[in-house]
Amino acid sequence: MSAKDLLAEFDRAVESDPPPLMPDPNAVPPPPPRPTLGELQVLITELQARIRMLERRNDRLEDKIDELQEEVKELKMENSFLRDKTDNDY
Repeated sequence: MSAKDLLAEFDRAVESDPPPLMPDPNAVPPPPPRPTLGELQVLITELQARIRMLERRNDRLEDKIDELQEEVKELKMENSFLRDKTDNDY
């Protein structure tokens, strides 16, 4: 085979599509695509809205806790009064 024939064969091999390779079962999958700036801005906006919602919920829960603590304090005073009254009745 002449050098010219070898070059022609090489050119054909380079120009033709290579046979498909079998996927490596141990290969690590590629990382997911990175989000765009617009996607990140949307995500940030959604997270800020969730934070505001949770802050409002937290404020309502703190108010409820204060109400319940006040109620407990009143019930303790009433209990103490009733206990004293009961003790004095005997």
